[in-house]
Amino acid sequence: MLLKNKFLFNSRNFFLLGLITIVIGLSFSKPLISIGQIIILVTWLMGSTIKDRWNSFYQNKTAVFISSIYLLTLFGLLYTTNFDYAIGDVRRKAALFGLPFLIAG
Repeated sequence: MLLKNKFLFNSRNFFLLGLITIVIGLSFSKPLISIGQIIILVTWLMGSTIKDRWNSFYQNKTAVFISSIYLLTLFGLLYTTNFDYAIGDVRRKAALFGLPFLIAG
């Protein structure tokens, strides 16, 4: 019985649980997306050192590219006149920067 629980409660299964929660949340509710992101963040923090995770992120060119799209949004703040909408847009797209970083790490 103890051996069975070790396989059930490992970081890979929690990571997959977080991804599944995000996928289900895309169809049904926004709170599920947030819960999935929190599960992935906790799994990421409980993993190896942050330096290893950071290096792993920079070696994944796809994740760096997707995260750089968020940086374009921040750069676009220089040219906006409607700051209320722009700040809301930056807040909504924050997951575009965070999720590739967490998944690639």
